[in-house]
Amino acid sequence: MSFSARCVRGAVTALNTGGRALRRLGADPPSLEIDALLRSAERRAGSSALGAWPIEEPLVRLLKSYRDEADLTTLGRITVRELVVSLLENLLRLEQARATDPAIER
Repeated sequence: MSFSARCVRGAVTALNTGGRALRRLGADPPSLEIDALLRSAERRAGSSALGAWPIEEPLVRLLKSYRDEADLTTLGRITVRELVVSLLENLLRLEQARATDPAIER
C-alpha cells in the first residue's frame, strides 16, 4: 500500500472513529434533517423557491431510511449529506432558470 493510500485510510478511520465517539455522547453529525439540508441548498443556490416540486414526502422517507436503515459511517453521512444538498441545489437552480425563462420548460 502506498504512503498516500495509508494516509487516506488513516484519515477515514480517524473520522469514523471520532463520529462513533460523538454518537455515544449523543451527537449525530452531520445532520441529515430535511430543514438543515434545505437551508444549505438554499444558501448555495441563493434561492428558496422550489416551485411546485412535490419533494418533501419522498425526501423525508429517503432521509429516514439513511438514518434508520443504512448504518452509515461518519464519512457515509458526510457523503450522503453532500449528495442530497447538491441535488436540492440543482433543483433550486433549475427552478430559478425556469422562472426567469419559462421557455426552458418546453
